Amino acid sequence: MTDAPLVLLVEDDAAIRGAFTLLLRECGYRVDSAATGGEALSLAAAVRPDVVVLDLGLPDANGVDVARALCAGPRPMPIVALTGRAFDDDRDAALQAGCSLYLVKPVATRDLLGAIETLSKS
Repeated sequence: MTDAPLVLLVEDDAAIRGAFTLLLRECGYRVDSAATGGEALSLAAAVRPDVVVLDLGLPDANGVDVARALCAGPRPMPIVALTGRAFDDDRDAALQAGCSLYLVKPVATRDLLGAIETLSKS
């Protein structure tokens, strides 16, 4: 299963992080997870994920700033932004920071999996 795409899941809520990790693994993805922006940046540099699923509401950092930092690295990576905020300004800021897609929670499983599948192939 080493050929399976690696997803870095960045979510501060342990229950959501656990549920998404289980879902993604059951769908054949490899998953590493982080609960904070700082952990996400360190882990992304170490494991070089194929796709990042990034909660924009993190306890230690603004998710848009984390996305910007991930995209500024030597190997920008596709990012799916997840948020509970469905405002155009928030979506625009995330996309301008380098996020490939913007999904609003609660997110439909098929939408999340479709986004990851699309981005992991690009």
